Amino acid sequence: MKLNQQSMMGWVMHTKLFLVMMLCLCLLLGYVANQYFWRVDLTQNSRNSLSQASVELLARMPSTIQVTVFASKDDVTNGDKFRQSMLDFMARYQRVKPNITLRILSAQETPTLAREENITVDGEMVVNYQQQSMHIVPPLNEERFTNLLLRLSRSESRYVGVLPSLTQVDQHSNEGRGLLIKTLNRQGYTVKKIADNERLLSAANLGTLILDASMALDNNETAFVQQHVARGGNLLWLVDHQSADNLAVLTEQLGLKVSGSIIKQQASVTEDGAHSQVYANYYAQHAITQQFSMKTVFSAAHELTGKPPLQQGWKVTPLVLVASAHADASQQAFHKTSVSEPVIVPHQVVLAYERQVKEKMQRIVVIGDTRFLDQPSLNHVANKQLVANIMQWLTFDAIKLTIKPKRLNDVNMIVPEQSILPKLVGYTVQYLIPAVLMFLTFYVLHRRRKS
Repeated sequence: MKLNQQSMMGWVMHTKLFLVMMLCLCLLLGYVANQYFWRVDLTQNSRNSLSQASVELLARMPSTIQVTVFASKDDVTNGDKFRQSMLDFMARYQRVKPNITLRILSAQETPTLAREENITVDGEMVVNYQQQSMHIVPPLNEERFTNLLLRLSRSESRYVGVLPSLTQVDQHSNEGRGLLIKTLNRQGYTVKKIADNERLLSAANLGTLILDASMALDNNETAFVQQHVARGGNLLWLVDHQSADNLAVLTEQLGLKVSGSIIKQQASVTEDGAHSQVYANYYAQHAITQQFSMKTVFSAAHELTGKPPLQQGWKVTPLVLVASAHADASQQAFHKTSVSEPVIVPHQVVLAYERQVKEKMQRIVVIGDTRFLDQPSLNHVANKQLVANIMQWLTFDAIKLTIKPKRLNDVNMIVPEQSILPKLVGYTVQYLIPAVLMFLTFYVLHRRRKS
């Protein structure tokens, strides 16, 4: 009896010691898990991890990335899990770069902020990095989001400068250029209004300069533009026959000639108002107009010709052609009483210049319409898209990373038509394996009873 009590006490003490040891081990594991984070992606083809291109890009972005998503609350009963999918998507980036902040808001609950951010689509995302902001709308994947981060990471090329002449035109055209600046800000560009005391400073770090010389430039502005181009800076230049004369040195370098008359769709229309509008008929095979099929509108288009001297090293591409119809004079002289057939004449209205300057490419786009950046012009979707394509090319935003989606690898079993393998596999799963398990069960029970 005493021996049984001692064995019982030993068992109790042993059990208590075991419980204390297990409790201490659990507390230790909890502390280690809280202090050290380690995760392994066991999915096939590492589908839950970022590609190497995204990881390398995040390593080059030390500052905090702020992501704000405007999305309605999930309706789980109807299978709506957009917010949860957004959390899972951003978690892959946050594992590589912890200083990515994510906020998910509802446009209905925060209407003021949604209006300030100009949110138009449910699920639209606003990404902020180093005082720059860009928008992206669903559907979302790694390639699209990584390329957005790539554009934000090149902050030095995304500074766009405008001269005071652009601001003066803006005042005379009822916020005609306000839409341009708002559009550029929405696309993530930082617009600088270059004043006299900022020109020498801005010339060193300015990526692209927008120049609308419909008004005469003063000597300081002319010198600044020439200095910017001499440094290898990019330029978007809106010209007519008078503004080309204002920058005679640059015009000579580009071999640019601008027609004095406005192109008209038909010879009988006047040059004022909408009657002088012409539509684009041809787009070149170029990075700006590749697969561009929308019809752009020009209000006061002048024909451009670009033949720069060979020593300048420029490669010129006519981007956009418009057509005008003129009556055939020879037919009119021969058939005085009949209506002559119009002759279609093509005109170049947009030119793209590109050359190698030391270790970088220099790019210039010349548009023969000083009204192309006005609000009435940008109200046309095609014009706004063409301006966006031009800015992407000038700021090298057209450079993109190609990230292939990670898919499940298909595993196929090829079975000959007259093979007994399918029947063998079926009988094995349905009969043989259950029979073996039942036999092992009774065998183990039998051995335990004997022992």
